[in-house]
Amino acid sequence: MIKKGKLFVSSIVAASLITLFSSSVFAEGKFGTVTGDNLNIRKSPSTSGDVVTSFAKGIKVKILDSADGWYKVTCDNMTGWAKRDFISVTGSSSTGSSTKSSSTKSSTTSSSTTRKGSLNTDGVNVRAKANLKAEVVASLEKGSTVSIVSYSDGWYKVKTSDGTIGWIFADFINVKSTKVSRSVQVPSVKTTPSKSTKSTKIDTSTGGKDMISYSKKFLGVRYVYGGSSPKGFDCSGFTQYVFRKYGISINRVAADQAKQGKKVKRSELKSGDLVFFDTNGGHNYINHVGLYIGNGKFIHASSGSRYKVVISEMAGFYDDAYMTARRFIN
Repeated sequence: MIKKGKLFVSSIVAASLITLFSSSVFAEGKFGTVTGDNLNIRKSPSTSGDVVTSFAKGIKVKILDSADGWYKVTCDNMTGWAKRDFISVTGSSSTGSSTKSSSTKSSTTSSSTTRKGSLNTDGVNVRAKANLKAEVVASLEKGSTVSIVSYSDGWYKVKTSDGTIGWIFADFINVKSTKVSRSVQVPSVKTTPSKSTKSTKIDTSTGGKDMISYSKKFLGVRYVYGGSSPKGFDCSGFTQYVFRKYGISINRVAADQAKQGKKVKRSELKSGDLVFFDTNGGHNYINHVGLYIGNGKFIHASSGSRYKVVISEMAGFYDDAYMTARRFIN
């Protein structure tokens, strides 16, 4: 009887160890593929957890753990929690260092599991880190194709055709898996406002507040290279469209818009001013524009991670990229 009892207890212990071991093997030996666009990776397994980065659709990740509908995943030294619904488990690896090597290789070199992107401007710098002050490791021309490895805070980590890996600001990349087409032509825009545009006037007693309220109606409109209508905007197309509504004619390209209006100091910005940036980090050419809305924020058509009209802080990346501002409203 005693022997049977010991045998029973031993069986329970063995079963527990097998279960624990199996769980550990699953946690450390499984890989998955991201099935959602720009999947948020969070610090904790909860939708209220801080977003630490985002992974592009098709990226291979290693699964480290699971909890309540979430996977703890890692890719290229970026680790966090992702909803299980957006991770397709693809298989297991062998053991030890070969597992780690396999994960790294599949997440950075496999063209079948990464999204492709093409550069939408000339002289784009590829940097060692996601920072304008980081070392430039390569420079690419307009139309060059890159493989997107991951996304973090407005930057894409990419692999170039010659194998160089680095970071490019997301505004310079058109992701080919989206509906955005680089074949879109810049539409001709009449310099003389239409009758409906002329009839709308800005209330000078409130400065640019009317214009700001109108511009916010387009939040979420998708980014389209060369677009200048509610069907899709690029940065200068958006500001031009909003200004035309109020009878103000401005040029089509950001660098040309920066030559118009009255130059104002950054410390004197008011709602309705246009703010200009060199998002390539060289501080030698204006390639982006937005509409200042007050409190250190501006609204703009961003070709970054979300490809739409958004409101951003004039801090961090845009603080470093800031060039000048122009006023068109007294």
